[in-house]
Amino acid sequence: MSNDFKRPVYVPLEPYEVDCTTEMKCVNEDYDYDPPMPYNYREQWAENPVEWSLCYVAKLLRKFACGPVFYKNIDAPTIETWMFDDYPELLETLRNDKMLDTFRSSLVRQCRMHKAAAVLANEIITNRRGVYYSSPFNSSDAAECDEFYPGWLARIWTEAEWRWQAELPGMVAELRGKWVNEEFGNWHQSDEMVPHSRIVRAERVTTTPERRQSVTAHLLERNAFSTSIQAETNERFAFFIRLPADVNLETLTKCNRTRLAVHRNDTEGTCVWDLALGAGVLSIPLLDNMAVLNRFRARLPVIYERDGERSIVEYDWNPVAFGREYFELAKNNARDGRATVDALSGSVVELSSEAMRIERICPMSMAEFLDVTGAENQVDDDYVPF
Repeated sequence: MSNDFKRPVYVPLEPYEVDCTTEMKCVNEDYDYDPPMPYNYREQWAENPVEWSLCYVAKLLRKFACGPVFYKNIDAPTIETWMFDDYPELLETLRNDKMLDTFRSSLVRQCRMHKAAAVLANEIITNRRGVYYSSPFNSSDAAECDEFYPGWLARIWTEAEWRWQAELPGMVAELRGKWVNEEFGNWHQSDEMVPHSRIVRAERVTTTPERRQSVTAHLLERNAFSTSIQAETNERFAFFIRLPADVNLETLTKCNRTRLAVHRNDTEGTCVWDLALGAGVLSIPLLDNMAVLNRFRARLPVIYERDGERSIVEYDWNPVAFGREYFELAKNNARDGRATVDALSGSVVELSSEAMRIERICPMSMAEFLDVTGAENQVDDDYVPF
């Protein structure tokens, strides 16, 4: 699976008119979340909420898609969850206008169209790289190409590239150019390890009674992030974990590899399928937490805190690119009552007894986060949230 997630490129917004005479109430908790749309979005979607929603979906895909395998497994319900996490009031608008079903059918069609464009872009790259390039697509994925881009697959196979290059459909050309010229960036204070950054030390020092085999993770939404945390991740959610005393932070960032793991409980004689992050240093029960894991997009950020020191670590996790495969594998084997690593693929491992395991996930507000960490949410008067 790919670890290469690119920080999205900033695209300047088109100018728009704003009525500055309207009284606006400012909520402090909302100032630091920056949805990639102008702030008059309610006016924009009032005319056609379905069209506005599909436009926003396209922006989400550009921001969080991570290569051909993402489009191979593109999942409309997951993309819908991301959009309504960003704009929950839009869901109510679509329901009130009786347009939710129309949006959902249009979203499925849009996802299929993006997949078709990805198949064509990937086919161009495959032809360039030859048989040594492993493509995630197969012959059954060509149906979308014939529906949305009729004739193009045959042209790519039979004609010289110079004949059709200038005529490529816009979405295909965009993906082809992105994947050929991809420059995978890392904006953290690390290189080959798990992307991570140290955050300013808090004045308050808290004790950590947690045991590594039974850790509580607190789920924070972006409007609960401090400014320093917000600058380190593009994700909408993050876990906050107090590090047990016997866990070294360096071990949590040593290897950026995500796997499916079997956790065996010898006392109860049971086996549970876990998502093992950082090559197995941190794990979370997969099937019990599907709803939470689907809300992350390209990485899974974890804020670790101990003795006043805080660090944010972003583990490799994309519920669309490879998460669906993990979910299906865990479901099938749990249903069959099997948990033998030997019979499964190399991406499945036995969970180490030394792994730090999340067994409880609790929501946490900004006030609670500031209270338990002693952090200060400093507002920069010059901060522009778009």
